Amino acid sequence: MSSDADTSLLTIDHLTVARGGRTVLHDLDAGVRPGELYGVIGANGSGKSTLVQAVAGLLPREAGDIRYRGRSIRAAHRRALAREIAYLPQNPVCHWPLTVERLVTLGRIPHVGPWARPGEDDIQAVREAMAAVDVEHLASRQVNRLSGGEQRRVLLARALAGEPRLLLADEPTSGLDPYHQLQLLEFLVRRIVHGVSVILVLHNLTLASRFCDRLLLLRDGGALAEGDSAEVLAPDNLARAYGVEARRFSSDGQTAVVPWKRL
Repeated sequence: MSSDADTSLLTIDHLTVARGGRTVLHDLDAGVRPGELYGVIGANGSGKSTLVQAVAGLLPREAGDIRYRGRSIRAAHRRALAREIAYLPQNPVCHWPLTVERLVTLGRIPHVGPWARPGEDDIQAVREAMAAVDVEHLASRQVNRLSGGEQRRVLLARALAGEPRLLLADEPTSGLDPYHQLQLLEFLVRRIVHGVSVILVLHNLTLASRFCDRLLLLRDGGALAEGDSAEVLAPDNLARAYGVEARRFSSDGQTAVVPWKRL
């Protein structure tokens, strides 16, 4: 069990998950604390997406448990859990001919029900979510006519509109230009100040080093390292997980890691 289990919002305990007859995650321990940006990193095929899908309850477990606020998510009421946890999948696509505002409003369903009319609090939450990812100007556009990057931001707004206490985001910066990547991560940092926790799958080690409080580095379905970002991104860990050497740069009181060359 993770050593942080007693202080964790989410505890992952000896988790094993198989897909297509192959074990993807094995005996994994981790813990996410309240109000932190927790990055999940690792090479392709290391199990990052499988992990967040398991936490979201979308994949069965072969062994182990996942506990939210001390209670197994298997025992939690699905509607109550949906009010607490939001999931943004990797490469989300929307084919529905809905307006952006209507689609983002669907993120409020766990709070108001599928047929109830949104109240003032719901409308405000939708507006704030759309502003957070810079899609207010798209409010009346049909989602299925937007670019891939615009759709990704709209679907993230839908997840944020539910005001989750835990956000699971699988590579949300993929497909976004640098401006919107920084805007998104700066927004998530502001959210954690108010007690929201974020599990963020990232490939970009520079963004991970700059913005994440702690990191989980996966290798072949297990935890190679977990802890403070600077410790996890140590040269030996990057060499073992990625086969690369990185450089560290400091600016404005922050240190960023940049992959530099293959080993």
